[in-house]
Amino acid sequence: MNNPALPALITGVLGLAAVIVTQRLARRAQREMTPQQMIDSLVARLERAETRLEASEQRERLRDDYIHQLRDHISLGKAPPPPPWPEGLTT
Repeated sequence: MNNPALPALITGVLGLAAVIVTQRLARRAQREMTPQQMIDSLVARLERAETRLEASEQRERLRDDYIHQLRDHISLGKAPPPPPWPEGLTT
């Protein structure tokens, strides 16, 4: 009676049911949106994406600058410790 595959089967069935319910709810929400609501939703998503992109680009610039500092530190033959981490990269 103790079949080791039974818990995996139950988990799979429940997971599939969750996916189906989620898809149906998402489709229903899309159908109930007016065109203006859809536009507003997409504009908000775009604004959030732009904000995340700007933050990512800023971190990338800080990281690149720090990499150059580390390489200069090594090239000049300076001993440890390395230069301190930039403020924006430690959080």
